[in-house]
Amino acid sequence: MIAFRDGYTFDFIEGEMLEKSPFTFWDFLQQRKRWLQGIYLTVHAKQIPAKNKILLGLSFYAWVSMPVTTLQMYLFHAFPLPPCFLFDFLVAFVAAVNLYMYIYGVVKSFSHKHRFIFWHIVFAEICLFFL
Repeated sequence: MIAFRDGYTFDFIEGEMLEKSPFTFWDFLQQRKRWLQGIYLTVHAKQIPAKNKILLGLSFYAWVSMPVTTLQMYLFHAFPLPPCFLFDFLVAFVAAVNLYMYIYGVVKSFSHKHRFIFWHIVFAEICLFFL
């Protein structure tokens, strides 16, 4: 973020990456906990100007509030409340940001040499969705 503040730009690097995925649910939770702690420290760092971390902050708070907004979908039927446009908009915004970031990450994780096959699979899934 400090390099971004100083005018440097970044892009994805093409290549294969080997990683160790979490094997248990506990490992998965610990991994996400480390991610959230690191992003929290970055979003609240005083050395980085707010204009350089606004998108990261929005993404962070969307991620943190996702369990509450997801729970709201299930509790809505048991405890109906009067409709609140602002709350409904925020729930939809959080869901849209998380879905967009997930799809963007999946698309960027495919290598360029397999991108032709990837778009065929996406097209086939879209066609099958409407059947």
